[in-house]
Amino acid sequence: GNIDGNSLWRHFAAGLALSVGDVGGKGYLASGRASMSADAVGAGARGLEDVLNRTTDSYGFEYPSYGPSEERWFCLRISGFEDQGVRRALVAHEDITTRRRAELGLLESEARYRVLFESSPVALTLADVETMRVLAVNDAALALYGYSREEFTSMTAHDIRTPAEAAVVREGRAAGGETVVFGTNRPPK
Repeated sequence: GNIDGNSLWRHFAAGLALSVGDVGGKGYLASGRASMSADAVGAGARGLEDVLNRTTDSYGFEYPSYGPSEERWFCLRISGFEDQGVRRALVAHEDITTRRRAELGLLESEARYRVLFESSPVALTLADVETMRVLAVNDAALALYGYSREEFTSMTAHDIRTPAEAAVVREGRAAGGETVVFGTNRPPK
């Protein structure tokens, strides 16, 4: 089917060096090929077909869009509706570049933290704040305490503290505070 591009679509197309004639009155998927990967065009085509064939009422996915100067990310949403007995689709592309960049930055930060955590020569454990259940442990902690990773993750942080240290942590948490004990006198396994 043909598309009618609104002013935002025309502005987007101008950024891709497309003329207004390329986006108005032309097949929707043909216009999308200028900025979307083949996978995204294929997914969009299948979603549009499913909505128009009434297989589903709506469809959506996220995809990268490659412009002349930068990669941007969009969320494609397709909603079907009836208009005078004809099945039609409303297609919207939401720019989610800012969110995707933040997500990618978070993933990169988590990866850097994981490398620091895992390669630290200092014994480190990561525990759930509420339950104190050990979630992760580095190799230095495994070597120091003599437990396997599986044994560690079946324990709580209190299990590797001396009774006095565990009591301090429990009292601090019961009072609504956060108490961090950096060392332990508990002997290895």
